[in-house]
Amino acid sequence: MVQNLLTEHFALYSPEETNFFAFLKGEGHFRKYRPRVSLSYRLRYLAHHTLNRLNLDLGRSRKALAYLEAATHARIDNHCASPDRGAVAVFVAHLDGLAQQQGLQGWLEKTPNHVYYLSEICLLVPDARFIHVIRRGEDVVASLSDAARQFPDDRYVHDFSVDIGENCTRWNNAIYASLQHVQDESHLLVFYEDIVCDQNGFLERVARHLAEPVNTRDSVAQLAADSEPWKVRSLGPVAEPDKKFENLFSAQERDQVRKLLDLESYQLLKTAVSSIDEM
Repeated sequence: MVQNLLTEHFALYSPEETNFFAFLKGEGHFRKYRPRVSLSYRLRYLAHHTLNRLNLDLGRSRKALAYLEAATHARIDNHCASPDRGAVAVFVAHLDGLAQQQGLQGWLEKTPNHVYYLSEICLLVPDARFIHVIRRGEDVVASLSDAARQFPDDRYVHDFSVDIGENCTRWNNAIYASLQHVQDESHLLVFYEDIVCDQNGFLERVARHLAEPVNTRDSVAQLAADSEPWKVRSLGPVAEPDKKFENLFSAQERDQVRKLLDLESYQLLKTAVSSIDEM
C-alpha cells in the first residue's frame, strides 16, 4: 500500500523484491537475526563468509544479478561478475535504465531484508535515499507467519518463516537497524499508523526528503506480480491493518509474541523519531 502510494505520487519505477543485497552479501537471516544454529552450520557459514570477505565468492554476484533480471523481467546486458561494487554498479544502472525507459524520475526497491544491509548500501550507493516504514511488531509477525503458511514455496527467496520466535527476532533486529540511522539525513523514518492518520502529511515529508514535488499521475507501476501473490491486497489505499494477529494466533501464541518482541526499543525509536520531527 505504501509502496503503491510512493510510486504513484513520485513517478517511480518499482520492481518486484530483488533481494539483491541479501544474495550479494550473504544470508542476512542468519547473520542478523538467527540466534540459535548448530556448530556445524556456524562453521560452514564462517567459511562461506570468509570467502565472501576475501572477494573469492564470485558466484554470489552472478546469483544476485540473475535474481535482479528475474525481478525486473528485463535482461542485463553487462553481467559483472566481480563482487560488491562492480555488481552494485550494474544493479543501479539497470534500475536507472528501466526507470528512464518508462519516463519516470527514479526507482524504488522494497526488499524488507535490505534493512539488515543498510550500512553496506549506504557505502555502495552513496546517493541513495531511504524510507523506513515501521509497523507494529504484532502485525509484522502475523504477516510473516501467514505468508510462510500460504506460500511455502517462496520461503527461501523471500525468507518467510512459520517460526514465531524467529519472526519476532527478525522484527527486533529491524528496529535495531532503524535505530542506527535515526540521525542520518539520507534516512526518513515513519510509522505506518501515522501514514494512515495523515497520508498527505506523509507525502509532504517524502517530498522534502527526496527534494522532489508530489506527482499526480494516476498510475505508474504494477506492484503485485504473479510471483508476489502476498502483495495483492497491498494495491488498495493505505488503511488500518487487519486483525490478522488476533485471527491467526491463539491466545497463548499472542502472549508468546508480546513477550519476545522488544517493545522497549520500539518505543525508544518512536521517541527518537518524534523528537526529530519536532525540530
